[in-house]
Amino acid sequence: MYVLWLQLSAAVTVYLCLILQEESSSEREEKRLLSVKVKLDEGGYGYVFSIKTTDLSVRWKCHLCDVLIIGQKHVDTHIQSKKHQVKMALPSHPASMFTRLDTKPLGKSLFCLPHMK
Repeated sequence: MYVLWLQLSAAVTVYLCLILQEESSSEREEKRLLSVKVKLDEGGYGYVFSIKTTDLSVRWKCHLCDVLIIGQKHVDTHIQSKKHQVKMALPSHPASMFTRLDTKPLGKSLFCLPHMK
């Protein structure tokens, strides 16, 4: 009986660790997406994504494409879309499309690459 309890306990521990890793990965991806910037036509940089959390959902806004996206899964799909990738490749973007602005230069990790799993 004791051995069975230990095996069950170990399985539960592994399961909980996997859930925590997944949440950490999701949080890291959210942070990465919220840090992506593009160059603006008036100088400076605009953050591509912003996020609004409600009781019922997480709503993402892609300022580059001017679309509202509900849920992380749909954000991943949007990032891989041709429309988004073409706009990311443009040399500059209208500042009027962005609400989150930054005057700091782009860093190496701030390019929006397709999400790899």
